[in-house]
Formats: sequence, structure tokens, C-alpha cells
Amino acid sequence: MHSTNNSNMNIREFLKAYNAESAITTEEMTILDENADDLGVSKSKLMENAGAAVASFMKNMLGKDLSRTHVHVLCGLGNNGGDGFVVARHVSIEAASVHVYLLGRPERINTPEARQNWQALKSCKYSIHRHVIRDSRELPEYLGIVQPEAILVDALLGSGVQGILREPIATAVREMNALSREHDLPVISIDTPTGVDPSTGLVKNLKVNATAIITFHSHKTGFVNKEEFESKVHVAQIGIPLEASWLVGKGDCKVLFRNRRSPRSTKGMNGKLLIVGGSHLYSGAPSLSALAAMRCGVDLVNICTSSSVASTIRGYSPDLIVTSLEGPFLNPSNLDTIKHRISWANAVLVGPGAGEMEETRHVLKESCIEATRQEKFLVVDADGLKVIEDIFADIDAPRTVLTPHAGEFSIISGTPVNQLKTLGGKLGAVRDFIKGKKLVMLLKGPEDVIIHQHGCKINLTGTPAMTTGGTGDILAGVTAAFLSMHASRDWHVSYCAAAAAHVNGLAGEEVERKVGAPCMTASMMLGVLGEVVARFY
Repeated sequence: MHSTNNSNMNIREFLKAYNAESAITTEEMTILDENADDLGVSKSKLMENAGAAVASFMKNMLGKDLSRTHVHVLCGLGNNGGDGFVVARHVSIEAASVHVYLLGRPERINTPEARQNWQALKSCKYSIHRHVIRDSRELPEYLGIVQPEAILVDALLGSGVQGILREPIATAVREMNALSREHDLPVISIDTPTGVDPSTGLVKNLKVNATAIITFHSHKTGFVNKEEFESKVHVAQIGIPLEASWLVGKGDCKVLFRNRRSPRSTKGMNGKLLIVGGSHLYSGAPSLSALAAMRCGVDLVNICTSSSVASTIRGYSPDLIVTSLEGPFLNPSNLDTIKHRISWANAVLVGPGAGEMEETRHVLKESCIEATRQEKFLVVDADGLKVIEDIFADIDAPRTVLTPHAGEFSIISGTPVNQLKTLGGKLGAVRDFIKGKKLVMLLKGPEDVIIHQHGCKINLTGTPAMTTGGTGDILAGVTAAFLSMHASRDWHVSYCAAAAAHVNGLAGEEVERKVGAPCMTASMMLGVLGEVVARFY
């Protein structure tokens, strides 16, 4: 018999306690849905569980005898409507009658899971009455059949509500509210009342006046501390594993890439990244970071480096902008130029290949401080990490990401390296380090740990072949690129760090798969980064 060892149990308790969320946003719920699918719990299964949970609530908690109850389910064209289709199928076994009203053309149902459940309803020819509403003016006539012994189910719009409600949804909301008011009918909203943004609780123009709100997995932030909603909200578990919030998965990546580039984009609108690093000793590190960032889609990358290697770095790619700074290594005479370039960028990566000369250490410190002062997104890696011990107070900000491996983390935290050889040891160490800090930590290793003051995630992608030099430089470049391109809010920073770790690991796995053996170089990962990122668009 397989047994779970104590270290796994400790990790479970740590993650459960550290990630104890009181409420989540719709973005976070989207991540969980996608990650659950990654873990083998399909979206179809989640939809089935969601609909079954609502049906169970109707049977058990409303105190209704469904055998004398007529159920009317108003459905939109998305997943909220799909949940409604499942509700109808489940309650049809006991209800006096079930009517489903689809507001729109069936061919426009916009997710595979919802389409699948609409097809299932079409097979229920005798137990469920289906009504396709192509014109909102038809709706009052259809709803004229609603009897006093009825329940209305709002499955029109869930977390996808954006802007003011338009037809035919607006008419459906008004009709539901009127029927509920005139006949004292209960209205059950699935996930959120249509018209209410579950992340903020805001209403643009109309909303369903729900009697009960069945939301899934966890409370939503828009319902917290709002008396109008709190007494009505019931949380239903639908089988999302705890690991969906603990492990980085495709959801963490998709949430960053879901907004397509504007067709009116101009150069620089999709990221401007500055890299401060390189020296007469190391030209490859900043180049790998820069090329990785470009393969991830950032518009412009500028490397500020010493004149001793500027030409060498230019030779790696004509796509790179290289600012040549006087001297064999970074020194204080370069600072004015670096600070000017920081003002140009929206994200700054400090450290790759810079070296440990005393003059360079001063430049790295000042670069980090200046980037933070200008409220830029900042990634500190490699030699940059070795100089920050006495400037934590200056760079500790929500837009700062540190990307150490175990040895570098030991230097900046004072944690013995031996403590960092197990996942449990790493989790305890980063928890102690991050306490009271605003920044995000990405601790690289066989398992990457992404931690900040509000949560912790573990990334499991990657391969032992990635112990080759330069893979950390690529990770730093990917992290900085994602920040430059996608972090429109401070709380997106941890998303970018998690997604970068995931993508970097997948790129390593893809190279190993193509080579067929653990014989890879970091530069080989550059060739697959673009196709890995494209999986999440």
C-alpha cells in the first residue's frame, strides 16, 4: 500500500495555510479552471459538477418540493449558460416541469463544454422544454407560462460580464426581476447575479435581484463586505484540486496572454526592456536574457554593457539594441547613461554577466534603486543578487522580482545551503525571508518556488538537463519580458514570475524531447521558446 510521507504532509499543510484565500477574483478563478484541466479534471467535469451543485441546492436548501415546482432556466451562450443546461437536466428528474430559454442562436454557443451540454438537452425531448429566443421581444410571451409554483434560474452571464448589459440579456434581466417581484418567486443566480462583476461587486446598469447566489470553489472578492450579497452567497465545491492553486499550470500562463495585441500597436507598446549587465568576462549571459525576452514577444530590448563586449553582443543578433558604456566593466561613470535608459524602459533586468568588481557592484546597486524609484518592474538576477543585501529597504516593492538559485539565496538570506536541498526546507526558508517584504521571490531549482506576501506556488516543469549554464539567464529574460509586456497592475507581478518559470521549464523539456538525451545548451532553448509561449495564446 502506498503511504504519504511526513514531508509531503508538511508541504500540504504549509501550502494550505500560506494560500488560505478568503475570496478570489474572476482572474484567479479562470486560472484554477485551466489548472484543474491540466491536472486531469476536465472543464466538462467541472461544468457537470457545477450544475449538479446548483440542482442540489435547489432540492435541499430552498425547502422546495420539486415534484410540484416548475423550473425556468434562462441561459446565455457561454459557460454560465452551460451550467444552466446541466441544472435543467438534473432537476428534470424530479421537477413538475423544466423550461430552458436560450438567449441566442445555438450555433453561437461559444465553448465546447456548453455546446456538449446543449446537445445533451436536445436528447431530453420529453422531459425538458427548450425555447430558443432569437429576439428579445419574444421573451415576455415565452415567460408568460411561468406559474406561481416556480423557480427562476439565472444562467445568463457569469464572470464574463463586461460593461452595460445589452439585448437580449437586458430584457431577460428585467423580465426575471418583474416575475420574481410580482409572484414572489425565488431567483437562483449561478456564480454571480447577471450584471454584477464578481471581482468588484459593481453594476453598470441592470442586475438580477437574486434570492440566492451559488458561486463556485471560493467566495468572490466582489461579494465581500457587501451586505446586499453576503447573506445570499453559498459556496459550492466542484472538485477543483487544491493543487490547481498550489502548482503553476497553463492557467497561470493563459491569464497573461488572453488579451491580444491591438491591431493599432506601434513599436514599444508591447514592452521595452532594459538589461544592465555584461563585462569583459561574460558576454553570453546578458545576450541569452535579451534573446529569450525577444523570443517571448517583447518589442524592444536594450542592453547597457561595457564597451569591451558591446561589439561581441551586437554580433549575437541584429535585433538587439546595445548601448556601449566606457570601460572593461560597468563603473560609476556609466550611471548617468544607465539612469536615462531606465526612464525609457518599463521593465529592467539587473545583473546577468556583470561581474563582481567593486565599481560594478556600486553600479548594480544604483541601477536597482533607480529602477525602483522610477516605479519600473525590476528583475534582479545573478551578480545583481550579490549586492542587494544592504539595499533591501530601497528595492523592496511589489514590482521587484528576485530570481536566485539556492546558492544565491543562501547569500542574500543567510540560510545554510543544506537547508535548501529539500522542497520542505526551501519553503520554510523563503517563508521566513519574505515575511514583511513586498517583493516577489522566484527561487530556482528542481522545483521552482514563487512566493510573495499573499501566496506561494510551486512550478514542476523542467528537466535535470537544465543544470547547464545559461538557463537561469533565460529565465531572467523571460520573467522580465513578461513583466514588460503583461504586468499592468502590481498584483500581476507574481503571475509573470510563475508563468516565466513554467515556460522556461517547458522549453527545457521540449529541447530534451527533440534531442532525445540530456545533452542541451541554454541557447538551444531559444529555438523553442516562441512555440512554447504560443501554446497559451
